[in-house]
Amino acid sequence: MAAEVEFITILAPRARAAYYLAVAEHVFNQCVSDDDPGLSYAVEAVELAWRWVEGARVSGSEIYAHLENEDDVGLGVWGYEARNDGPSAYAAWNTLLFAIAYVIWRAYGGNRRKYLPQTIESVNEDMVEDLFQRAEESGALDHGFVDRVREYLSTRHHRSLENTLGGTVSRQALMSLEGSTSRLRSVARQTVDIIETGQYTAPSGRTVDIGKQVTQAVLGTRLRNPGSAGPRAFESRSDQAFEVTGESSLQAARRMLAESPGPVAVLAAISPIPLARGSFHGGRAQEETFHRASALYACLRAVPEFYTAHAAAGYNAFGSDRVIYAPAVPVFRDSQGVLLEEPYAVDFLAAAAPNARAIATDQLARLPDVLSRRVARALEAAAAQNCRRLVLSAWGCGLGNHPTEVAKAFHTHLAPGGSLHGYFSQVVFAIQERGRYSPIHDFHAAFVN
Repeated sequence: MAAEVEFITILAPRARAAYYLAVAEHVFNQCVSDDDPGLSYAVEAVELAWRWVEGARVSGSEIYAHLENEDDVGLGVWGYEARNDGPSAYAAWNTLLFAIAYVIWRAYGGNRRKYLPQTIESVNEDMVEDLFQRAEESGALDHGFVDRVREYLSTRHHRSLENTLGGTVSRQALMSLEGSTSRLRSVARQTVDIIETGQYTAPSGRTVDIGKQVTQAVLGTRLRNPGSAGPRAFESRSDQAFEVTGESSLQAARRMLAESPGPVAVLAAISPIPLARGSFHGGRAQEETFHRASALYACLRAVPEFYTAHAAAGYNAFGSDRVIYAPAVPVFRDSQGVLLEEPYAVDFLAAAAPNARAIATDQLARLPDVLSRRVARALEAAAAQNCRRLVLSAWGCGLGNHPTEVAKAFHTHLAPGGSLHGYFSQVVFAIQERGRYSPIHDFHAAFVN
């Protein structure tokens, strides 16, 4: 601990606050469960504390209201309650409390403030020892992460290079130094807070309000059940174009919107089992990627019938032909997880692909027909909304469906002779290449070669 005390003396005060918050958020995200009743309060307090570190006009009183308040729902109460959740969670809560208390102390002006709330009066620079002791007790402290944070801060925020308080410190820059799973879990929790508050702080420091867009997207979300009417009659278009690219789905959608206006629908492969308050376990599946980058999570929660129907069927491996259509969903992160200065909107088509890995051998012969029918329902959902530009993917390949069969299912309906041939003016298959073999080759063979 002596090394930590020595280290913080070289940092400007605001950088010290960033150091404590980064360590606290790191262990908290790993030790505190997603159903912890105090989680939302912790997320709000952490967001506010980071805003102060990043230079926003946030007062000590504003942050303190999250630590203690008259309603007895402050972090102090939840931290005390965490003693019943096991030593790791309790230690993680206490680590967070120390970090938030330090930020409050600094936001109040530190030792220059004559009167402080009683809880904050005892805060000083020596508390670093207590904070790191609790972080160690959590059993989740990654010393490699700590070393990377120390190196980052010491080279950019040395107190000899700063004014009295120190320059602003980027949360994104520090938390990107985490291991991938911990970082994605942190991003997911931040995203849910953005959806619930309807706003976020862009890299430039300005507040971006997306509350109205989220509300409208949620209200406009619809579930198309099996047997829903197909698209209205239409004339085939001669300008239909297919592309197969190595982009992510959202990269492709953003590019298409920049090239020309008009709605773009993105097909999402979603689980028939609802995620609990967001994709908090840091997975890299397509659905979780969309949840971290956009307000799709809120839209899916608006149609619980999708999930109850799958549950009632015992989560059959073939799934069902139900499709969720969520219009104009705001996307506010790029592919690296960085918050955007300006969000953009895409329509989402969400459907559960058959889980080929869980289908009994004697039932596999049904799979091509199920794939074809499910793809048709998804495409019909876009057509019914008069959306003529699509971003598709290697939908379902992650569940063991062979890329050749998936490509064939799309080709059956989009190619000449197909039920939806000529309806869509632009169709992009966005398939990132990962590993030695990528499904992109099968889609090239079907739509480009």
